[in-house]
Amino acid sequence: KNFTSQIMLKLNYFAPAVALTLSLASCGGGEAEKKEVAVVEETTGADASSDNDYVLPPPISIARVFQGAGLKYIAGRTNEATNVDKYSVKIDQLINLGVYSTDMAYCAINSKSQEARDYLAVIQKLGTKVGLESVFSNKELITKFDKGLEDPEALQDVIYEIQDKSDEYMENNDLKYLGAIQFSGAWIEGMYLAIDNTKQTES
Repeated sequence: KNFTSQIMLKLNYFAPAVALTLSLASCGGGEAEKKEVAVVEETTGADASSDNDYVLPPPISIARVFQGAGLKYIAGRTNEATNVDKYSVKIDQLINLGVYSTDMAYCAINSKSQEARDYLAVIQKLGTKVGLESVFSNKELITKFDKGLEDPEALQDVIYEIQDKSDEYMENNDLKYLGAIQFSGAWIEGMYLAIDNTKQTES
């Protein structure tokens, strides 16, 4: 999945994804699920801090919304961890950092703890390549992740924390544009998994 082929392969899932997302918001999404979705807010007047302020939902939130709507884990649908070495261009690395983040979240919420750990290793590798090594080499977070492998809720909490640390680092270092590129990969992968899941369960 380089950037171009990945987009072309998955774009045909994207249009139905919009309808699916709207459907998920109206059914099966109680207060808990609604709180998972970070809403982009625009502020005006004296309270506006920046024209570029925005909040992107982390992959784990997207995955939990889909889970709350009844979507199940299907093996073999995520991007293989072994593909990581194929990404030598920075934009491919950023896109697939997002893709793998969604894949990790998808595995974590479905109690596939070892698969989630494998994706964390891949994310660490890509994170180092794109300049986020200080986030993904955080030994305390990695230790928490490993301790939470047998506890899906604890594991999800650690994934939230990793995302928070990543967002904070990019915010403090004027790298929010990297987060936007990463998020596009996470969003495309999330939509792909959701629509593919729907097609598989309806066939």
